[in-house]
Amino acid sequence: MAVGAVLVLALLPGVSSCRKTPNDVIPQEEMAQLLADIHKGEGVVETHRSGFRTDSMKSVLKQSIYAKHGVTAEQVDTSFVWYGHHIKEYMEVYTRVIEILEEEMDRTSALANADSQMAVSGDSADAWQWSKTYEITRMSPSRLITFALTPDENWEHGDVYSWAMKVSNNRSLISSQMAVKYDDGSIEWIDRNISEDGWNRLELVLDSTKTATSVFGMLTFEPTEKERVFLDSVALVRTRVNRYNYGRRSSQKKLTPIKSKQETAEEGASDSTITK
Repeated sequence: MAVGAVLVLALLPGVSSCRKTPNDVIPQEEMAQLLADIHKGEGVVETHRSGFRTDSMKSVLKQSIYAKHGVTAEQVDTSFVWYGHHIKEYMEVYTRVIEILEEEMDRTSALANADSQMAVSGDSADAWQWSKTYEITRMSPSRLITFALTPDENWEHGDVYSWAMKVSNNRSLISSQMAVKYDDGSIEWIDRNISEDGWNRLELVLDSTKTATSVFGMLTFEPTEKERVFLDSVALVRTRVNRYNYGRRSSQKKLTPIKSKQETAEEGASDSTITK
């Protein structure tokens, strides 16, 4: 399941698709609800590792999530492949996943306290507030690791985010992406594939002339049946922009929001009014 350059959790104004999912693919809203539960299941495993020491225990949790949604592992795998090749639809699904999780956090104070945004101060700080270690297998409730940051009082224009982790026992492919969304609706992202053990790092340099509204990231794993991939020392270090690292923005990909016909017409009418 290769997702390629997925822009994590980003939904552009005016960008949507009329394409219907095939009969063997889980529809968008159902897929979003399923992914939200999978993420919660992964959180349960990370929080209560003593209760999920074996693959069989993790498999029971995974199958219970599938049973709740009335889907099979084959349907889920087929759906992941389809969405991985239809990026706009995948973006819409993941935006909905975040909405679902945020709604639940708002309703549950305990979850809100556990998952609240931590303001990190200083010119160099580790913004990673989740687990520092992970173990991923085919039986894991989720084969994704994601994060989402929203602005705090320490954000500055042009900040640099470096997502680093040490990978062990990886025999397949890990797809990594980081993206930033600005207040004008535009998106920038960078991605790379990880295929070797050792230290790996992904760096995203924000535009110093724009205001960022969110920074997202995702790791997608494709372990083989008997493979166990380990991550440790996960960190998300934020530093300030300088003339030496700002040039690295040239390797980042950019996506500008598409204006709807109504927006274009309204702008045209406004321009016409001004020139009269």
